[in-house]
Amino acid sequence: MAIQIFVEDPSLAASQPAYYTTGIAGASCMHWVQQDDQWTCEPGSPPEKMTPMPMEDVPVDLQEEILALAARADVIGPQG
Repeated sequence: MAIQIFVEDPSLAASQPAYYTTGIAGASCMHWVQQDDQWTCEPGSPPEKMTPMPMEDVPVDLQEEILALAARADVIGPQG
């Protein structure tokens, strides 16, 4: 499955409060938030209304985190 990224409000551009991904680590949805200078994620339920966002519109540091999680999941499988 390909990684898909979603946001609740696309009008917020790069200042999204949260991002949601599917297609990683077997979890149905990963919820990403920025805390201080780091991105954290946990499995969660997607909001009722989500809009797809292209990877190139996601902040670069979050792109790196998403791809790192996907690479780890490919190697060691889903955790948790």
